[in-house]
Amino acid sequence: MNEFASKELSKLLRTKELRFRTGILLLTRAWFSREAEVSAYLDVEHVDLTKWKLNRVPLDRRYLDIRWETLVEDLSTIVNDNKVYGQCILISNVDLFVAALPFEDRLRFWDFMRTTFRRPRGLILSFPAESPHLLQDDERQKWEISGRIASWRGGALDVNTTY
Repeated sequence: MNEFASKELSKLLRTKELRFRTGILLLTRAWFSREAEVSAYLDVEHVDLTKWKLNRVPLDRRYLDIRWETLVEDLSTIVNDNKVYGQCILISNVDLFVAALPFEDRLRFWDFMRTTFRRPRGLILSFPAESPHLLQDDERQKWEISGRIASWRGGALDVNTTY
């Protein structure tokens, strides 16, 4: 895979050069739950989709409404939220919601995000680098061709650093 630099991806998605300003940032396991650090290094805002969603679920509801359409609606709501600042937002834990989707709906979700999701701000979906069942190789290649996928290499941060 021809890997695009993560810093360059965040810069590209903040500009208005792209019609569809959504990208994917592939993270290794060492960086799971450290997306806030990654977003700080990339100079973008961070939203944890799991926390965001759970804060909006009515207390009397027993199940989350996880469909590809509602996932797109949630991402759109976040991107359009004026309380979330910046020209680009990194959203973590998207993989947990994609994992809940049936296979055909995963395909629909990725196709929609790549070809139809058009918002005024950039959006970076952090995703596990090793997730072939959630983000198929042919779909990764399509994102690569469009120059909207990058692998996180740690930037200036030390993987062994504890905070």
